[in-house]
Amino acid sequence: MLLRFVLPLVAFGLGRATAVAEPAHGSPTPSPTPSCTTSWYPAFVTDTTNQRPPVYLQVRSSNPIIDGRNVVLRPDDKSKGQRVVVDDTLTSPVLAVQMRGGVLYSETRDFSNNLSDLGPVGGLRNITYNPSTLTGSAEFIFQNLTKSSSPDFKRSHNLFQLVGGGDSAEYGLYVQVPDLVVNGFIACKQSDKKGSYWQMIYYVNGGNSEDQPTNCEYIGLNAILSPSLISSRNYIKIYFQLASNYSLIYIIDISRPI
Repeated sequence: MLLRFVLPLVAFGLGRATAVAEPAHGSPTPSPTPSCTTSWYPAFVTDTTNQRPPVYLQVRSSNPIIDGRNVVLRPDDKSKGQRVVVDDTLTSPVLAVQMRGGVLYSETRDFSNNLSDLGPVGGLRNITYNPSTLTGSAEFIFQNLTKSSSPDFKRSHNLFQLVGGGDSAEYGLYVQVPDLVVNGFIACKQSDKKGSYWQMIYYVNGGNSEDQPTNCEYIGLNAILSPSLISSRNYIKIYFQLASNYSLIYIIDISRPI
C-alpha cells in the first residue's frame, strides 16, 4: 500500500520579531528594559527564493562519521534519477538547492554567481507503507519531473518544507505527512561497485517499536537560512499586557504561508 500524504498544511510564519517593552496606558514611565532582543525566523518555509545563496543540506547525527557532512547526488545505475547520499569517497560535488512552492530544485552557479536550475527536483520513490504498524519508508532522490515519472515521485515532489522558527536560523527538512506520525530522515549504509555510501531514506512510524530500520542512523537533514526570507511591509504588531505594567510587542508576518 502506498504511503498516503496529506495536502500541504497552511502555516503562518513568524517574521523578524523584536520584543519591546513599553509602558501601559496610565502607568509611570520607567526606563525601558527590553524583555527580549532576538530575531525570530519563520516556522515553516516552503520558498527560499528571497535568499541569494543556495541552500546546502547538512547531516545532524550522533554518528561522527556522517555528522556535519553535506549531502551529494549519486547516480543510480539501476533506474533513472540520482540518490541523495553522504558519499564516503568525498569526491562528489555538494548538492545545492532552492525551494519554491514546496519543491526542491537542484541549483548551479554561473561565472556571475547567479543561480539557475539544473532540471532535477527532489522527491520520493519506492514508497512502502504498512497500515497495521503505521510504518513506512521511501528513497530520497532527484530526477527530472516528466509524464513518465513514477506516481510516488509525482505525489511527493512538492510536499517538502523546512521546519524551524524561534531564534535559530537552522531548519530541518521534512515531508508533509499525516499528523501523529513520527517522521524524518534516516541514513542507511549501502555499497555498490563504486564504493560505500550512506543513503538518505525518509521514514515514518506511528508508534510501533518492533518495526525499526536496520543498519541505519536516525539523522536530521538541516539547512542554515538567512533571516530576510519575508518582507517587512505585511507585519502586524501584537501587544501582550504583562503583570509588571509593560506591554510586550511581537511583530508577526501575516502576508501568506511560506
